[in-house]
Amino acid sequence: MQTKRFHRIVATLIVAVSVGLIGCGGGASAEQSDSTHSAAGSGAPSGAYESRLPDGTAIRLSFQDGGAVGIAMTEDGKTNAHDGKWILNGEVILVEGGEGMTMQLSWRGDALVTDFGGVTLTFKKV
Repeated sequence: MQTKRFHRIVATLIVAVSVGLIGCGGGASAEQSDSTHSAAGSGAPSGAYESRLPDGTAIRLSFQDGGAVGIAMTEDGKTNAHDGKWILNGEVILVEGGEGMTMQLSWRGDALVTDFGGVTLTFKKV
């Protein structure tokens, strides 16, 4: 039963990324926030971070200056990529993939973490 639940979560995540949406965050959108981007080392991410799911699916977030982020998911050798926006809002990094939907990431050591569908995704710098 746990395996079926995990596969449903992965399928939901794939659909969300495929249409340019990332989990419902409930925070300010990247366009609407008054937050400014902070320099790396003070909470702002820079470079690429990747999370690997037990089934081998890889999700990569590539943070760029100016608030741009590349979102890529590779499953079974096929990659779906989308452009998004990010902001640092206090201690939370908001990633917007489109349609006003956001993913809220926070630091845990050198990794970025978020909860999606009851599963914690951990993104490590690559």
